[in-house]
Amino acid sequence: KHDADSVMVGHLAVPALAGDRDTPATLSPAVVSGELRGRIGFEGLVSTDALSMRAVTKRFPEAEAAVGALLAGCDILLVPEDPRKLVYDLMRRAAAYPAVAAAAGASLGRLEAAMKTLAGRWTSCGPLDPAAVGCASHAEAAARMAERCLAWGRPMEGVLPRQFAYFEPDEGFPG
Repeated sequence: KHDADSVMVGHLAVPALAGDRDTPATLSPAVVSGELRGRIGFEGLVSTDALSMRAVTKRFPEAEAAVGALLAGCDILLVPEDPRKLVYDLMRRAAAYPAVAAAAGASLGRLEAAMKTLAGRWTSCGPLDPAAVGCASHAEAAARMAERCLAWGRPMEGVLPRQFAYFEPDEGFPG
């Protein structure tokens, strides 16, 4: 069981995970379905970073990026340039391509499950309420998640191969 109900996948190239230098992690089935959902076992919601960011739009039309993200295993498509147009484009593609329809259906299933979970959830801070955000138990959960996902200058264990490490710059770090 994971503490997080959702995660955001960034538009960065991670060749060691995606298999190539050109596919952003958000559009990579190897990253989202393979690593995150498969090997790590994350069952919650996965969102893209903003689809309108140049990291994606300079290389992919928005509808193509959205379809790629759905096929990769993402559930939430953040910040499209033209949300209405994207909805219509996705509806047309889902009608024409069974794989897109299946990916959208799987995503919808995960979204519905998340909404049911949230509808009845009580936290140790009381009923699910925006005013409860930041209570002591939330801060403790956030600290646990940060410790698990960030290596803080040491090689990551159990998440990525050992050759990956994350380094947090010191306060005085220029730039």
